[in-house]
Amino acid sequence: MGSKNITTPDYTSFRQLKSHRDILDIAERKGRIVVTKDDDFVQSYLVNGRPSKLLLIATGNINNITLEKIIRTNLESITEAFQESKFIEVSRDMVVIHE
Repeated sequence: MGSKNITTPDYTSFRQLKSHRDILDIAERKGRIVVTKDDDFVQSYLVNGRPSKLLLIATGNINNITLEKIIRTNLESITEAFQESKFIEVSRDMVVIHE
């Protein structure tokens, strides 16, 4: 199972990103899933249907090693959930399919 991702710090035009809207536009144009801890993206999804696919990380403050372990442990479930849903939430101990 492979994936291709773009992180905002790695994005070559990151300095030109001015808003969440820019990130949403890039995600739509490139067919990406927005992965975030930011509630602004959740509100945008609920109100405007953007981004078209959203993965909410709802773990609270954790280190990157723990976050990576959670994602790796749940990657198959997350991937399968996105086959039928557009909004998935990952917490420390579960994957929640919102739609």
